[in-house]
Amino acid sequence: NIVLPTTGAYGITVNDGSALVTSTVFMDLNTVATTTIPFNTYTTASNQYPGQTIPFTFNGTAGQAINLVWSSNWTNGCPNFNLTNPSGTTMQNTTQCGTGWSWNNIVLPTTGAYGITVNDGSALVTSTVMLSASANLGTLSPNTNTTFSNSYAGQYISMTFSASSGQVVNVSGSGIVRSGGNCPTYYLLNPSGGVVQNTGVCGSSFSLGSTTLSTAGTYTVSMNPGVDLVTTTLYLGE
Repeated sequence: NIVLPTTGAYGITVNDGSALVTSTVFMDLNTVATTTIPFNTYTTASNQYPGQTIPFTFNGTAGQAINLVWSSNWTNGCPNFNLTNPSGTTMQNTTQCGTGWSWNNIVLPTTGAYGITVNDGSALVTSTVMLSASANLGTLSPNTNTTFSNSYAGQYISMTFSASSGQVVNVSGSGIVRSGGNCPTYYLLNPSGGVVQNTGVCGSSFSLGSTTLSTAGTYTVSMNPGVDLVTTTLYLGE
């Protein structure tokens, strides 16, 4: 994805000092059209020639928390994924050798068009992405079983409850069903957003244990599902 600064004849040299060298080169214009990613829909794009960068874009709002779940196939190497804000500054960058992965609960700093590029250097790549907004599902009632489920693969979800200083609570979950092999992480967050308790769960249940809350206010129970759809029965014991 080299941007040429001026019109004219460009030169390339290959020199290995004292060796005999045969080089084969493939050059193409990086003319893959930019694909717009809508929310809550799988979107797929591919390059036509090895090494072409695949560009994506989506519109976001300042303060919005988003999730991006990727599924990719490629001919060799490991694709690089780069997320930029509307001014072109990189927010996230990663090289992934697995076929499925995610960016979860990324808070957007400003309103505008965000860009994503997928580049594997010398490979043919097909990438499918799901874009969703993180969701607060409402109030978690004490001493009641509550269904806690995301609507889209990779969607980060949360519920809130009010508590007083010194109150003892126990957040637990049962009947966990996952659409794939990912192990979700559950969090208990204090009113300022700090982590009070958290646990990763690969089984069908969890308990964060009895926790004495240090301050009064609104607490949050949240789940990072990785790439999956996850359903949990939550229980807030008081």
